[in-house]
Amino acid sequence: EVKATAHALNQLSSRLRTAMESRMRLVAAAGHDLRTPMTRMRLRAEFLDDERDKWLHDLDELDRIADSAIRLVREEVNQDAVEAVDLAKTVRDIEAEMASLGHAVSIGHLDKVCVRAGALGLRRALRNLIVNAATHGKACRIDLAAADNRAVLTISDHGPGIPTELLNKAFEPFFRVNPGRLQS
Repeated sequence: EVKATAHALNQLSSRLRTAMESRMRLVAAAGHDLRTPMTRMRLRAEFLDDERDKWLHDLDELDRIADSAIRLVREEVNQDAVEAVDLAKTVRDIEAEMASLGHAVSIGHLDKVCVRAGALGLRRALRNLIVNAATHGKACRIDLAAADNRAVLTISDHGPGIPTELLNKAFEPFFRVNPGRLQS
């Protein structure tokens, strides 16, 4: 029985490793394949007058996202990717970006706080949280405070929230609350 169990666990481990390698190759391929349309978009953006800088900024960010995906696959993501991030500036930049897109986002209290983090990942995560709060919560307010040698970032809105029983799933990729559950 022990040999059979060990054999089954080894097979399962091998299948999991193969599945993970396959998914990682898929991420790398997607990151690589994004480069061609992004290059075309960058060339087209050069001919724009009013919105050129915004388009180029967004394309630069897409480049960094694609690079990040490729680095992840190559297992180059390590402590070297961590850097000092001016969190207050990041919050102000995201708020300005959201306002330009028509989202109701405001900044309340904003301490000057620097954190050590992966700048691109942190920015993406904050942007996602703020967009979700502004969209599903109708508007949002961002507060940033330094407390006990930590940064405390609060994103508040007036939306229905996430049901308690689903809170543990909120950090899973692509998680969405079923809208039918929140209607009263």
